[in-house]
Amino acid sequence: MSRSGFTLIEMMISLAVGMVVVMLSYIAFSSGYEAVRLTNSLAALQSDSRNAMRALGREVQLAVKRPEAGLILPAGAIGLEVSADNPGEITFVVPTDDTGTTFSSVVTIRFESEDAPVTTLENGEFGNARLDPGEDTNGDGMLTRQLVLLRDGQRSVLGSANSLADVTFGLSEDGSRLLVNMTATAHMAAGGGGRLLRYDSNSALYIMN
Repeated sequence: MSRSGFTLIEMMISLAVGMVVVMLSYIAFSSGYEAVRLTNSLAALQSDSRNAMRALGREVQLAVKRPEAGLILPAGAIGLEVSADNPGEITFVVPTDDTGTTFSSVVTIRFESEDAPVTTLENGEFGNARLDPGEDTNGDGMLTRQLVLLRDGQRSVLGSANSLADVTFGLSEDGSRLLVNMTATAHMAAGGGGRLLRYDSNSALYIMN
């Protein structure tokens, strides 16, 4: 008399094969999800950097630039300068009328960050992109990393990005362009192994006046 059905060994083999298929499917799904997450995070950093650079350019392009050798600026004007003590700070004035003889008070743009360096973390020289104990110096409950503009006693933020890890300035040899190096970072949580995602950009912003 014949019998149909599965033996115990056949059932165990089928179960093992099924588990392998499930594991491979999970690995494929996890890898795909992680790739999408990394791509989206990098796109966000790129967008934040572009927005900050665009906002910076709108302010800087109207600044008075350093005079050429042998020329003297009008009274009340100063050429755009990078702070000797802080490469993340610039000062300048802008004309306030079409004659080019009256100028604004001094405008300061400065990069500010509460994030302390983390030497044990790859790319952690500008911090870990997380609010750690003791870092919230302004008491707002958030990690502050941003470009700020100071003008006539008022303070405003350039761009909405809070992902900027470092911003430094320089001037071209003739003083006609502001050279900007910008780094943005994002902390990748457990799924990303506690790593930092980093995006570096640079630009030369022309000074028109």
